[in-house]
Amino acid sequence: MKSIPIPSLKLTLAFVRLELMDVVRHPAYLFPTAVLPLMLFVFFGVPNAGTPAEAGFMLGSFSVFAVLGVAFHQFGVGIAQDRATPWQRYLRTLPASPVSQFVARIAAAILVAAVGVTILAVVAVATTPLAFSLGQWVLLAAALTLGAVPFAVAGIALGYWTSAKSAIAMANVIYLPLSYLGGLWVPPMDLPAFVQQISIFMPSRMVAELVWPIPFGFPVGWYPFAGLAVFFFLFSLLAWWGYAREEQRQFR
Repeated sequence: MKSIPIPSLKLTLAFVRLELMDVVRHPAYLFPTAVLPLMLFVFFGVPNAGTPAEAGFMLGSFSVFAVLGVAFHQFGVGIAQDRATPWQRYLRTLPASPVSQFVARIAAAILVAAVGVTILAVVAVATTPLAFSLGQWVLLAAALTLGAVPFAVAGIALGYWTSAKSAIAMANVIYLPLSYLGGLWVPPMDLPAFVQQISIFMPSRMVAELVWPIPFGFPVGWYPFAGLAVFFFLFSLLAWWGYAREEQRQFR
């Protein structure tokens, strides 16, 4: 069995730069990252943000929604489309391990998601009674960064298991139900009873459980950390399997 190569820092940073340049060159991909979460926040979050704590809860929910959008649309769909291009075949000839590419995509996803979350935060401060302290902003950033990692890997897996034509449809089929079932649009206590029972097992809910306690000053339990670790492992296996499958088909 092949060992997983250790990624080169220099090559990983180079791949991060390439990913970010691609995002800049295709600004239409920023729609699910910034515009859609912002619209839904204005429509559904702002009217339900009557207190500072409620405002923080809503900001956390739609920030997680923005992170999911980056993972599935910008990087999942992007990988599926790139696989059909000569550029992707060229990347396979470079002396860089797939781990370097995976780590770079995860890092780029976090950086791009930060843009969408920052826009949400600015609007939340301007339109709601949100009153986060510096420590709460740091906790929110840390929680979203941690939560972005398994979903970035899930996006990579999606990119290697779908075609360029089916990727957008499959991204929506996964992304939108995960958002609803995770309680990102409607607070989990307001979901139908049978959906509430399903919700606690959703990875989107687990990320939300990292951010929801922040405005209330509640501690975070062990469950979301353990659950996200399991999903990270499963998504990593699926992504690696998809990459190996693509390599077997195209280059051997």
